[in-house]
Amino acid sequence: MVHLHGAVHSIAAFEEGQHLAAAAHHLNKLISAVTSRERFASLFWAYYSPKEHLLRYVNAGHLAPMLVKRCPARGFKCPRLIKGG
Repeated sequence: MVHLHGAVHSIAAFEEGQHLAAAAHHLNKLISAVTSRERFASLFWAYYSPKEHLLRYVNAGHLAPMLVKRCPARGFKCPRLIKGG
C-alpha cells in the first residue's frame, strides 16, 4: 500500500487527470515490479474538472462506485459508474 500511495501521488502531480488510463497502466507496471504475485491492490482513481463538469476515472479492481449527484427539485441521484475499468 505504501508503494501504491507514493506512486499515485508522484504520477498525479504530472498527469492532472488528462491521461488517466495511461497513468493507471504505468502504475500497474510499477506496482507489479515491486510486489509479489500473491499480493494485489485495488484502486478507484478519479479527477473532477469543475470547468468542464467532467469526471475522469479508472476503476482497477473495485465494484462499480456510486456517483452522488444533486438533482433540482428531486434531491439526489446515485448512478453507478459501470463504464470503464
